[in-house]
Amino acid sequence: MRRTTSCVIALAISCFTAARSSAQSSSGATSPIPLLSKMGIRGGFAGLEMRFGDLAGAFATFAGAEFAILINDRVYVGVRGAGLATDNAMAQGPTGQDTLKMGYGGLVVGHLVPLTSQMDLAVDALVGAGSYGAASTPSSEHDAVFVFEPSASLALRVLPFMRIGVGASYRFVGDASFGGVRDADLRGLTGMLYVRVGRFPAGPKSSSR
Repeated sequence: MRRTTSCVIALAISCFTAARSSAQSSSGATSPIPLLSKMGIRGGFAGLEMRFGDLAGAFATFAGAEFAILINDRVYVGVRGAGLATDNAMAQGPTGQDTLKMGYGGLVVGHLVPLTSQMDLAVDALVGAGSYGAASTPSSEHDAVFVFEPSASLALRVLPFMRIGVGASYRFVGDASFGGVRDADLRGLTGMLYVRVGRFPAGPKSSSR
């Protein structure tokens, strides 16, 4: 878990540095990569997130990261991954009850809807796969599962290159068959918090009246 946390922090620092550089050079300037503009790619972002809710009858928190490109300002496509950061949930291991471990990731497709000059509505869905198992079991022996997770959130524009969001998602899981854990134990409604940095579209201009 420490290795995962270090990688996520390093990604955040790199993205923050790139975003600041991008923001400082973007006012009134054309895209530094004309080919991407011709393809409809207008920006992108990377982010860190936390999702929390019930997992196998216990409170659980997932820590994750994401990266996406913005197409025509509003549609984004990317990848997202998360790993279980708490050890409250249990599964049947080789020698009895053991801590449940789980991670998942996949492709994300979403849409940004500008609500005000300072806030967007973000709606997206992840389609991918994951694995889970007892902590004492080698990861190569963990059970693979299908994951589908739609999300909706409100993103506040803190800075031109930064968004802070809060929202909810529902994690659908299929094909669970290990350690007495059922699909229903891994499914559930989750709350989420995230920070995203990158190059974002400008919001709607507020009326002068």
